[in-house]
Amino acid sequence: MSESFVSRQDYMRHCIEQDTQMMLHPIDNMMNFYFEFKVDILLNTSLAKNSCQVKYSFVYKDFDLYESYNDVISDSQDPKDDDATPLLKATFNYKNKPTLDRIDNNKAHTKANVLPCCLYCNKYASNRDKIEARLMIQLRRFALKYGLIMIISDQQVYKLCGRDHTGGISYVTHRENIAGETKINKFKYDKYSNSVHSFDLPHMMNHVYSLDFNSLYASVMSSEQHQSIPYMNHRLYMPGYLLERIDNDQQRMRNINFNEYRFSSDEQIIDKHVQLFITEVKAHIHEDYINDQIDLPVIWRNLTISTNGQDIGKYTYKQLIDNEMQHDIQERKLTMLSSTLGQFMSFSNYYLW
Repeated sequence: MSESFVSRQDYMRHCIEQDTQMMLHPIDNMMNFYFEFKVDILLNTSLAKNSCQVKYSFVYKDFDLYESYNDVISDSQDPKDDDATPLLKATFNYKNKPTLDRIDNNKAHTKANVLPCCLYCNKYASNRDKIEARLMIQLRRFALKYGLIMIISDQQVYKLCGRDHTGGISYVTHRENIAGETKINKFKYDKYSNSVHSFDLPHMMNHVYSLDFNSLYASVMSSEQHQSIPYMNHRLYMPGYLLERIDNDQQRMRNINFNEYRFSSDEQIIDKHVQLFITEVKAHIHEDYINDQIDLPVIWRNLTISTNGQDIGKYTYKQLIDNEMQHDIQERKLTMLSSTLGQFMSFSNYYLW
């Protein structure tokens, strides 16, 4: 025990204080950093949430409650009414339809108690405070003008996007892969017996490849040009907000999917004519081409499967039994498929292009 401390209790108190100070200084620095962006980390304990708030503080730093962002509301047809809504001074047209907003919501619709107002503003403002309504409507128009990310308000689209999401991706052809020792393994599909055979080549493995988020997630490489991306001036784009949902117009869906401008290198043409999309399709790989894709099938989905001999095959089923692992139960597995099994599954535009 050091001579600087009279008792063990004093020594322990000193150690605890040192441990605490190590944490307090970084926390103080974080508080000072986030305070510059008006983020209170005592109320927001999630670092991810704080980082998101800092990001949006940069994005919306030029936002002005009384600025006009009405150029995002446009229509190719002539305006239906040249008067402007008094709430945000937006011109009425076929896309920005006019309605009548009551000045005093406690009174009936009379000529003296109404003012012209666009449909969206009237529906959103309702009987809310006018300044609060202006703030939320202006934030929406600011986001529309500058292509900022907005939440999905359409429940059907929200469910469509979430239904076929996959989690972590793992693909292993051997339990052990060692460069210079493990032989290269191949799969081969026999369409006559409708079976897949696994066999080793005489060649040794020199490299092990790994698909990580850098190559799979568009958000990581968004806006960075790369020659391996043939679309949209060699960039991956992230969607900002929902334009519309198309349900029954198959010809229009095909036109969007096979848009010839997707190969353009002109940013203005891309911004004007190319849309990102998610669509539901039934898909399959023809049996004559399965062997071209068999090492890395293109349809990846989380599926609930039964770990019985009929579904997972005799070999895998025997491995479960021999290693005293659970079997004959329902499990959620990331599965690579050669078809959507006759079901509609959702795919993004980059997947289908």
